[in-house]
Amino acid sequence: MWGRLRVGTSHELQVPDDVVVSPYVGAATGASWQAVARAYRKLIDQRIAAGPVDLPAELPHAVSGEAAGAITAWVHHHVHHKGDGPGEALRAPRPPAETVQAGAGDDGDHATLLVALLRQAGIRADVALVAAGWERRVDPDLPGVDAFDRSLVHAWVGAGELWIDPGEELARPGQLPERDQGRRALVIADDTRALATTPRAAPADNTVRDVRTFAASEDGYSRLTSVVRYTGAFEIEHRERVHAMRADQLKKMSAVRVEPEFVGTLDRFASSDAEDLAAPFETSALRRSTVEPGAGDWYVIGRILEQLGLSSDAITAYKRVTRPQEDEVISAYLLAQRRLAAIARP
Repeated sequence: MWGRLRVGTSHELQVPDDVVVSPYVGAATGASWQAVARAYRKLIDQRIAAGPVDLPAELPHAVSGEAAGAITAWVHHHVHHKGDGPGEALRAPRPPAETVQAGAGDDGDHATLLVALLRQAGIRADVALVAAGWERRVDPDLPGVDAFDRSLVHAWVGAGELWIDPGEELARPGQLPERDQGRRALVIADDTRALATTPRAAPADNTVRDVRTFAASEDGYSRLTSVVRYTGAFEIEHRERVHAMRADQLKKMSAVRVEPEFVGTLDRFASSDAEDLAAPFETSALRRSTVEPGAGDWYVIGRILEQLGLSSDAITAYKRVTRPQEDEVISAYLLAQRRLAAIARP
């Protein structure tokens, strides 16, 4: 077990996993990380043997990323995640057969089941323990499992590593949520000698691409179509949001956010299927302006039409320039009247 002896009352938040934010006194519960990994590996293997689950015939039996994705999707479809999330203490996982029968399980149950199925497909896979909760840090000098609170899966596909968070039903294999990235991890394998570090996404992996198409109407309100594509941590976050809310709730939330920005109303909001991990995730919104062009706008439109040789249309635009409520030395109305007079001259 381990604990902290605080000397100060405040410290910096959200620091890297290897930064000590306050003094503490700790104690190791294992002789070495190798010993801890081997002991936990023995427990995992015992649980798998106590309640085995055969890899379904319809799933690929191959060492490939596609096979890992299909097997992970099967686990997510048949076993729903339950648990309090990061910060919850680890417990011994249930045998895979019990997890499938219950149709629900925590991170450890998911990871143990997924590891058992991946191994049957010929993929080397092991449970990996991480500490993702607040106030949890893993000291590399204090071997033990007490500081960990989540179970991931670490697999090898060819010569490449593949990290999977089995509790994230809307994340693809190799796509870790932000809380799991850059964390010290204990891979539960016989050849483990020290802690590993989970991969951290590059800035280019986490993007929001917003393509906006403006359609100006010749007579009436303009329209704006916005198509937003998310990748990386943003993709996971927005998939979860769409998955958890009804269509009317999503439209209402989007309207509250965008209507003040675009000075209009939201006519339509749609999104990709949050559960279809094979396709990119996008949201689209159609907004309609509810603001009539002002006097200055109509004057500019008239000038543009006049330059294009569309005199009759320009006259229509100039006539829409309203008289100002107060006398002004120079106003759009005065300028429009001058242009009307100029066009009317033979």
